[in-house]
Amino acid sequence: MSLKKEGIEFLVENRIRNDREFYNSHKDIANKYVIEPLKELVIELTPYMLGVDGEMIVEPKTTKTISRIARDTRYTNDKTLYRDNMWIMFMRRRGEWIKPPGFYFDYSANGFEYGVGFTSTDKSIIDALRELIVSEDETFLDAYEAYNSQDMFTMGGDRYKKDKYTGKYADWLNMKSIYFYRREDDGDVLFDDCLAEHLIKGYEVIRPIYYLLLKAYIIATEMK
Repeated sequence: MSLKKEGIEFLVENRIRNDREFYNSHKDIANKYVIEPLKELVIELTPYMLGVDGEMIVEPKTTKTISRIARDTRYTNDKTLYRDNMWIMFMRRRGEWIKPPGFYFDYSANGFEYGVGFTSTDKSIIDALRELIVSEDETFLDAYEAYNSQDMFTMGGDRYKKDKYTGKYADWLNMKSIYFYRREDDGDVLFDDCLAEHLIKGYEVIRPIYYLLLKAYIIATEMK
């Protein structure tokens, strides 16, 4: 399964025009070259994702695993109507108060990014994560080893301006939010039929990190 160049071209033009009439009159193009290829990608990734976590949502639908093209502008100063990037996200059903971690893939005309993390991070999750780190929980040690033994993914997120923690695990402990990502700009991969296989190879590298983030999430939800 590969994504379509026509899909990226449409996303860019639609973003520039920023016009509901244009978008509504080109929904057939949006569905054919953007939404349908992403649905197929979700379907191809589903067996792997369910093997990682059988509770993941894998429905190939917008608002389930696929982002909408139209932006939600209710809570932002940016009132641009449409996005020029699209993403998919595999995660468990969202809790009432906090959101679980997930694997994501995001692409645009500038390339693509994929990895694992949270769409938003509640402080209770980070607190639980720090406890797992400080206690050298086995799940953390597996994630720590997985991260340090690879050079594909980078740790990202908000960090304390001035470190509060020192020592061996300082890089992890000083994060106020956390995710792990890889960026690529190789269009040949994006438009190749082996895209799903390419992503799976990367996801497998950071699979232990997902289990760490999931454990922190579960601890946080049990404390609510």
